[in-house]
Amino acid sequence: MKRGAELSVTLKDGDQLIVGGKVVAVIGRLDPKDHLLGSKKPPKDGPCKGCGKDRPLNRLMLCYACWVKKNLLDWAKAHGQDWLPGDPHPSWCQCALPEHKGGLRE
Repeated sequence: MKRGAELSVTLKDGDQLIVGGKVVAVIGRLDPKDHLLGSKKPPKDGPCKGCGKDRPLNRLMLCYACWVKKNLLDWAKAHGQDWLPGDPHPSWCQCALPEHKGGLRE
């Protein structure tokens, strides 16, 4: 057979795909762990990337307080504002941090 020639084969469940003398796939059968390959979850607790404290984390590996601060810094940068951690939170911020003035906790 010429290299690059087309090959048409009908496969059914249980047929094996052999490449270089090794079985690389079995048609119709999946490895039970295949669905886990692309879906690793971050740890739920551990050191935060922002503050380094052991706290519950989100997918960004940030604790809630650092995540709120990151969002506020991103907002300030996008809107040309000068907000820094420690400044009062904007009135639209509805975070539950104790330093938030006028939020969910007062």
